[in-house]
Amino acid sequence: MACFYFPFFDIDIFNIKMQYKNSCKESVSPAKDILLGDNTMEKEKLFPLLNLNPIKVKLMDREEGEGWDRETVDRVEIMYRRFLYLASISADDSLPICPNREVDKFWHQHILDTQKYADDCQQFFGRFLHHFPYFGMRGDDDVATLSEAFEATCRLYEETFGEPYVDQTESAQRCDVTCRSNCQVTCSNRISFEERPRLREVS
Repeated sequence: MACFYFPFFDIDIFNIKMQYKNSCKESVSPAKDILLGDNTMEKEKLFPLLNLNPIKVKLMDREEGEGWDRETVDRVEIMYRRFLYLASISADDSLPICPNREVDKFWHQHILDTQKYADDCQQFFGRFLHHFPYFGMRGDDDVATLSEAFEATCRLYEETFGEPYVDQTESAQRCDVTCRSNCQVTCSNRISFEERPRLREVS
């Protein structure tokens, strides 16, 4: 499961300050203004100038994307924006914020548009948000930490937005480690981002 890598990012949860590249004006949105449960206008509240429509077009393509219908891609867009928000407020000493499988697919397509992803990161977060795709693949301890981190993300998501962090492509009726991916995004200093998995020597 990939996780967000937010080195040295500082944000006040009560006064979310976003710097826009083409404006000197600071936009401040109280956290209480973020809609919980009702998705109708939420994408206008969470990073309102972040245009994810090109990513949605790609995800709806049957050959190049996931073949999602409009209802699915709209729903996952809301989850992805929420994921970005949780990553932006995560503390340095917290567990990583982890995507479920649907959110991870949306994130991957965003990253593949390298210029847009880099520009979006700089515009909305002030730095590049690194994707770490090896979380849970580096031994038993890493697997256990991944499970703990994903369960913590599920709890935080539900506490913040009033809805379960459910991947609707999975059969799971609740959000658990069966619907997670091996990716993460975080500013957490509790997880090593230096160690990568290695191919075993062929005997």
